[in-house]
Amino acid sequence: MSRTPNRADRLARAGGVLAPAASLAGIALAITFTPSFAWGSSALSDLGRAGAPVPWLFNGGLILGGLLALPFAWWRWRRAANFLGRLAATGLAGTGLALAGVGSVPAGRALHLPLAAGFYLLITYTLFLDGSGRALAGSVARGLAWLWVGIVHFSGWLLWAFSGVGGLAVPETFGALLLSAWLVTSAFERG
Repeated sequence: MSRTPNRADRLARAGGVLAPAASLAGIALAITFTPSFAWGSSALSDLGRAGAPVPWLFNGGLILGGLLALPFAWWRWRRAANFLGRLAATGLAGTGLALAGVGSVPAGRALHLPLAAGFYLLITYTLFLDGSGRALAGSVARGLAWLWVGIVHFSGWLLWAFSGVGGLAVPETFGALLLSAWLVTSAFERG
């Protein structure tokens, strides 16, 4: 298989930057235009509820970001060095679909919670799989780094759960930023 980038590869790879840009922009703009949003008591999904000031900004950003992650997942699959790398790409595709699902099924509807939980669980699994695949392919330091980012993500949720702090927005944003860092870093790797 040739690794010479063609136009489809370049566009798919751009999804690694555009997906988090779209999602984070939608979140940031929705926060800006939602005066009732509070980091200590809100969930990010509150921004997309029916009756929120600009649910279309939040939900649209998540849908667009989730869909833009799919071509990047395809690009990661094609350049994976081993089975675990392909599983990481599959995990990323699932993460993107779950994110688009969160935007498509706003908070308060039956499927919202499983989609949101799936999104955050898939972030952790994708990071674990990618880190393991990289380490087995010989990129031990980078692989361990992404494994540890996955551990930090999981630990952030544990810390939140045992802290007694209310809103989900802080651990949700933390997870979104870690995923964004992985996506952008991966998009700019050689290959």
